[in-house]
Amino acid sequence: MSEKELMIRVNNLKKHFTLPKKTVFQKERDVVKAINEVSFDVNKGETFGIVGESGSGKSTIARLINLLIRPTDGEVYYKKQNILEFDSKEKAEFRKQVQMVFQSPYGTLDPRRSIGYSLEEPFTIHSIGTKAERNQRINHLLNLVTLPQSSLNKFPHELSGGQLQRVNIARAIALEPEVVICDESVSALDVSVQAQILNLLNDLQEELNLTYIFISHDLNVVRYMCDRIAVMNSGEMIELNTAEEIYNNPQKDYTKILLNATPINTPHERRT
Repeated sequence: MSEKELMIRVNNLKKHFTLPKKTVFQKERDVVKAINEVSFDVNKGETFGIVGESGSGKSTIARLINLLIRPTDGEVYYKKQNILEFDSKEKAEFRKQVQMVFQSPYGTLDPRRSIGYSLEEPFTIHSIGTKAERNQRINHLLNLVTLPQSSLNKFPHELSGGQLQRVNIARAIALEPEVVICDESVSALDVSVQAQILNLLNDLQEELNLTYIFISHDLNVVRYMCDRIAVMNSGEMIELNTAEEIYNNPQKDYTKILLNATPINTPHERRT
């Protein structure tokens, strides 16, 4: 068996936030340990899930991996390179290779700009291609996410939530990244639309050879999407295993509580 190719490595990652003093008499500021000594690897082509309640640190990990914030301590590697040591040129190249799809379909697009403008923006920022080449690539992106060409002239308020999330996915894959971080990217959608977006993500992964880090509070969604799952609680990773083992044979009481709080999707599913 060939050795798995490492894409992302998180090593003893910590992120602590110092809170403002509540009163002038408070001597020391309180510290919130949003992430505390978290470690995991993500291999090429897999979907790595991170699950937990709100406030468990899931989204903080996503932002640390994508250099949106810097850690208090620890290391993040992309293909064995420490991204925290990147210079500005290396960061720009890294951000082309690791993209994000955020939770809100509406909050990540400029309401004053057309969909065509928003899809062209990644190419403009990175000075990629001529106008004609960009148009060709934008049309290809629309085909990949199954949106009609007429979408280009529309504005965000004219599209449904599912259509907007397809636009956001198109933006995320525009620069041909290797890793896409999905941060609660279907939680704001109706259940039927969720299924369509999840199937689209699976199709794109197969076609484009993508690696996903998939963040969600919904264990049913994570089980469907992911090869392995990390369970987060209060900033710490308490369990890491395959999706089937997490779902069928959880080791930690907190994981069992999460599972029991997750709705059963079909009548034949039963938990022990």
